[in-house]
Amino acid sequence: VSEGNRVELSVGDADTASDASPEPGAAVVVFSGTITRVLRETGSSGSRVTVGALGDQHLLGCDILRVGAQTTLYSKATDGLTVTSGDQSAADIGEMARAVLDAYLVANPTSRLHYLPGDVPDVGVSAAYTFEAMSVRDALDALKGMAAGVHWFVDASGRVTFGPTGGGTAHALTFGRELTYARIERSLERTRNSWLVWDGKAAGTYVRFEDAASVAAVGRRMEVRSDYGLADADAVAALGARLLSERKDVDVRLTLEVADSSAANGYDIETLRPGDTVRLMGFDADVADWTFRDAMLVTSVTWRRGSATVTVDVSPFGLVSAASGLSKDVAGLETRGIPESYT
Repeated sequence: VSEGNRVELSVGDADTASDASPEPGAAVVVFSGTITRVLRETGSSGSRVTVGALGDQHLLGCDILRVGAQTTLYSKATDGLTVTSGDQSAADIGEMARAVLDAYLVANPTSRLHYLPGDVPDVGVSAAYTFEAMSVRDALDALKGMAAGVHWFVDASGRVTFGPTGGGTAHALTFGRELTYARIERSLERTRNSWLVWDGKAAGTYVRFEDAASVAAVGRRMEVRSDYGLADADAVAALGARLLSERKDVDVRLTLEVADSSAANGYDIETLRPGDTVRLMGFDADVADWTFRDAMLVTSVTWRRGSATVTVDVSPFGLVSAASGLSKDVAGLETRGIPESYT
């Protein structure tokens, strides 16, 4: 047990034996990552070692996006990225994401991270963007931030997906059968229905995006967002539209307890993954009408013996925890030199 070593966690039961292999004891890997912290304790009752590990996605935050020694890169249609500022043009968000991952893999040829054809599709939103000495993870987050309903994820095999929500498995869960407990939390803390978006340039684009219906319902909740990588007004518009789309509504989060199929009427909990979607049934109509959508995003899964705790975001805030969701995402909030007035 040492820092830098790899750790793999797997789950095996009757379900995984039939799903993955006919061999007894076959298991499904649910986590793979690197040991980043080791705590050793010794006392009168004996010794204990506590190990902290991070999934492979953390590696993308440990390297700077670059081509050779150049760390400022520019969007370009068809190629995704270019090293020449004069070649910059608007490119599809997915096209740029593929180029970002390709640049990382060229710089890290032994990495187990990978993506397959179709894992990083075009998303139908284009923008001109400049990547300036950004980590690979921040680059993917910046791209994700310009298209509503887009997320990226690294699974236990190191496979990277980037694209619209709901690319994973769809699950149907019924309260009183597979679901043994549900907690519904509604909050205005992260709601923002008025955004001032600035491209970071002294005489650049500084625009307000606002949803009148949300303002009338819950009052104006405004925030400023600046991102120096936004290279034109269309990129500013894409970011503003995404922020407004995903943050204008009340934040609704569900915590669900799902019984394993080893119990009566349980569920194959090993198939639940972040990035999947769920449809919930068996609730009172007033609760369902008040809260639920047909396809809601699974943002985290905690497995235990006999059950799994699943967190679901009804509003499309993405694959982030409640704590990190209160942060400012990737774009900086440096406002020194911001124009006097927005448009």
